[in-house]
Amino acid sequence: MTLVFSSLVPLEVPGEKLVINQGDTVRVTVTLRCSLAAEAAALVTLDGAIGTRQNGEIVAVAVGTNTAELALSTKETSAQISVDIPTSSSIPAGTYSLFVVLREYTEVAAEAPDCIEVAGAPLPPDILSMMLPMMVMVMMMSAILPMMEEEEKAKPKLEPERQYSRRELEEGGFIE
Repeated sequence: MTLVFSSLVPLEVPGEKLVINQGDTVRVTVTLRCSLAAEAAALVTLDGAIGTRQNGEIVAVAVGTNTAELALSTKETSAQISVDIPTSSSIPAGTYSLFVVLREYTEVAAEAPDCIEVAGAPLPPDILSMMLPMMVMVMMMSAILPMMEEEEKAKPKLEPERQYSRRELEEGGFIE
């Protein structure tokens, strides 16, 4: 059984870069034009990668794999295969290329250069803005509490077992 590929349809990407966040998953769907020497199914593995090309080698920062069964005929036909490429929070922000290749047939590959923009990680919430309401409450309490203590100290205390005259109670501010 021989699988003959006439082409891998070139990767079509939007005119603008695809902007993703760290932790997102990119789904790549490719179309294969191929024929099978016998009418039977064939298993193929599609490898996808997001990365850069350095010195002719692909340096991947995220990879995905999908094995699919192609039910093909002796006539040339098209088949679609998808691969999900998950990213992690450790991928540095920047511009990357997209690569796909059939593992069993490495000559069947496609590349879309500089088509993915990985945005930086979202900034953590500003700790000051989160704590500001609480800080205002604490500052208000710290300003009011000394005034309450001074007012409490200014009032004379009544002794429990002692009898007071009306004049002493009026002078102490206990009655009017």
